[in-house]
Amino acid sequence: MKLAILQPLIPHYREDFFKRLNKEFDIDLFVYTNQNVVEKDNFKNATLAYSKLGSLQLFGVLIYNFFPLLHPKYKVLILPGEIRSLTTWILLFVGKLTSKKIILWGHGISVKNYIKEEKELLPIRILFHKLADHIWLYTEKEKAIWSKYINVNKITALNNTIDTKKILNLPFLNKQEIKDKYKIFTKLNLIYCARFTANRRIDLMLEVIKSVKDEDIGFIIIGEGENKPDFSKYEKVYDFGAVYDEDIKHELFTIADLYFQPAWTGLSIVDAMAYGKPILTFKRSNEVLQCVEYSYIQQGVNGFIANDVDEIIDYIENVTEDKLLNLQQSTLKFIESNLSIETLVNNATFGIRRL
Repeated sequence: MKLAILQPLIPHYREDFFKRLNKEFDIDLFVYTNQNVVEKDNFKNATLAYSKLGSLQLFGVLIYNFFPLLHPKYKVLILPGEIRSLTTWILLFVGKLTSKKIILWGHGISVKNYIKEEKELLPIRILFHKLADHIWLYTEKEKAIWSKYINVNKITALNNTIDTKKILNLPFLNKQEIKDKYKIFTKLNLIYCARFTANRRIDLMLEVIKSVKDEDIGFIIIGEGENKPDFSKYEKVYDFGAVYDEDIKHELFTIADLYFQPAWTGLSIVDAMAYGKPILTFKRSNEVLQCVEYSYIQQGVNGFIANDVDEIIDYIENVTEDKLLNLQQSTLKFIESNLSIETLVNNATFGIRRL
């Protein structure tokens, strides 16, 4: 079966998924985002072959060249579940008039309006997804929400993840030797590894950094972005910028004890948990936006969800070594049991074969 998959871009963390899915189906990849936008947002592209479709944004509405997707060889189109895409609306109606099957792939819910929409989805979002033959959602929680509006047999929860086995199989490193190498001598270290975007509430991170009184607590920073603050003024912050060298990343995560991302927790927390790092973040609210992967965080099992800055500070200043070790071990067990690339591919394959 020949498939066409359209994405805004093909980030490096999707490479394993598409390679494995291509073993099950004959896939052509398409993107519509311009390279200059990719570079500006500090994305790292996958090293996969893909075709670029011309696109433009008009008053927030996406239009892309859909004619290559109409080729008769493509029996299934997998398109981003973006309701602001006029072209995707057109293709959904075209699918009704042809033999093409269309899968919409996305969150299925607005991250920015999550609290409101989890109670009642917008009618336009419901209509958009009902026009598809099948929908791929990232997590079981979103599937449960959507099952109130669409036949559950038309929904697949992918369990969105990366190739966690690659991280789980990394060799053991001596933590003290690595700390000495990087001259990181703080006893407890929190790590952040993500792009710096407006929704990640870095202001809350800075508030925590400024408010921590314990001189033996440090913060390791990996990432770049136009919203990145100047960390050089903070003595216990170790800023490494963007790190794509997997060996260096492995070493920095070996030093770290906990992963700290105040908001907009997505696949970065899966990455961190595969390294055995429990997640510290803030409770989802209208001010603190969280992506759908936030539902992976289980209080006391693989992380700690705080109501405010004071709770985060109290937690990191008082967590014991035994409690931290138990939390790290249960974090690894959670990843091994729930979030593997094999499960992701199997779920996706199952959804396609149901068409």
